[in-house]
Amino acid sequence: MSRMEPPSNVPTHPRVASRGRVPPCPVTGRESRLIPASRAIVWLVAVAGPRGDLPQTQANPRFADPKAKAIIEQYNEREVGAPGWRRVRIEMRTHGVLTRTFGIFNAWTAPEKTRTMLYYLETPEPLRGTRYLQEEQVEIGNDAAVYLFIPAGLRQVLVVDRNLHRQGLLGCDFSYADVRMTLPLQDCTVTTQGTTRLGQVPVWKVSVETRTPDVKAPRSAFYYFTIDRPFLLGAEYFDTVAKASGAPTKTFRVEDYRDDGMVRTAIRMTMTGGEGRTTTIQLLELNLQIDPKGQGTLTSDGLKTIDDSFVAQWTGRPADSPGQEAGK
Repeated sequence: MSRMEPPSNVPTHPRVASRGRVPPCPVTGRESRLIPASRAIVWLVAVAGPRGDLPQTQANPRFADPKAKAIIEQYNEREVGAPGWRRVRIEMRTHGVLTRTFGIFNAWTAPEKTRTMLYYLETPEPLRGTRYLQEEQVEIGNDAAVYLFIPAGLRQVLVVDRNLHRQGLLGCDFSYADVRMTLPLQDCTVTTQGTTRLGQVPVWKVSVETRTPDVKAPRSAFYYFTIDRPFLLGAEYFDTVAKASGAPTKTFRVEDYRDDGMVRTAIRMTMTGGEGRTTTIQLLELNLQIDPKGQGTLTSDGLKTIDDSFVAQWTGRPADSPGQEAGK
């Protein structure tokens, strides 16, 4: 197991947490206090629409050098241990105060040149059963399709607008695009910046600049890939052209990870946004290259019928029986 410098732990007092402020709503931009589950449902519905035929987007990234293309290709085509599943806990904090937590079951498959990921909310109880499916193409630059089903909503499969893939998921600092298995590079120029280190880990530094700026997406970013194998260890996102001295809009870091054969998995990762906001995803359980026999399939058509019994099929036990944290 490899580790970077861990962040300092900030104790949370329940009375303080109850008065903590949270990130603004990704739809309205307005701040609110501790997020009620009903607000999270409203956010989900606001960024989605009825399912229909998705328009195809042209993948046209430009690479300033051959090494940049090779790094991205190796990352997008890396071994992901499919089919696999994991449980994670998402913790949202503002100025160190815990404001919201989510428990999520995540399963994925990788048939041919695609990556399909299911996210199924297990906690909090009012959101239990809310799920979304993300479908990606491995080919460099291809867009992703995100489908959503909310049991407490319209009870139909919805599609998250592509223009909103970089909005905060459930109000946190991670977006749909941030949790993709492949790197989204539509209308981008990619350049290798050489090697450096994050903590004690040697990494490739790659810059990505958007050629058609969009207010809903970062203008540029630095990505850091481990040199020994294609794994994203960190990133910095900017609203303007990235500069070494400029302050990023948000920063992503993997603070701990593990290797299982050729598969490298983040144990703990944090996205730091503005105004004292952080979102941490902690790995609780991980199972790779499981026997697909008897497992439910991951398709947008089947999203409506997925429930706790589907999770039990994959894990071999009830959906509300998470194990101990990975790496403990």
